Amino acid sequence: MELLLAGPKDTNALWTYRAGADDDATSFSMTFWVYPTASASSAGSFEFDQYDFSSSTGIEFMFGTQCNQISKLWQVFDQLHNHWMNTSVGCSLPANQWTEIQWDAHRVSGDTDRCDGMPCMYYDSVTVNGHLYPVNSKYPAGHLPHGWSSGVGFQFQIDIGDVSSPVTVEEYIDLADFTAI
Repeated sequence: MELLLAGPKDTNALWTYRAGADDDATSFSMTFWVYPTASASSAGSFEFDQYDFSSSTGIEFMFGTQCNQISKLWQVFDQLHNHWMNTSVGCSLPANQWTEIQWDAHRVSGDTDRCDGMPCMYYDSVTVNGHLYPVNSKYPAGHLPHGWSSGVGFQFQIDIGDVSSPVTVEEYIDLADFTAI
């Protein structure tokens, strides 16, 4: 799948796949291949998310991850505080080259308030081209926006950062796989 974004600074675009609904899912894994083109250097970050929207509990588990092109670190998302958090794992997505990525995350069934009064989202590990990097971070989930229904799935996003003129960023995604159990 080709993902293309053209725009001025602070522009982003999101491509989503909804795999179904499972309010009881506690373990999440996504694997995919990504191929940023030469224009990828204009991206502020490449985002790869897994989600579990639970209408029965009113909780939004957004296991957001991104390769920050500026800091060169993998970042994970604190949903409650709407903030990206650095991990200790370096990130590099070479242009014109395929990179295989796998993210594993989980939540604990019955957890209602262990992270700032919300359930925790546990970011377990990222595997890049077969090399496993433990992340071992946890951050609070958020409140499901009113009217949203249950759903599990994954999404890809390109973010254009602070650029002086409009740019075009292109990447390819292949062999994307997602599991929620």
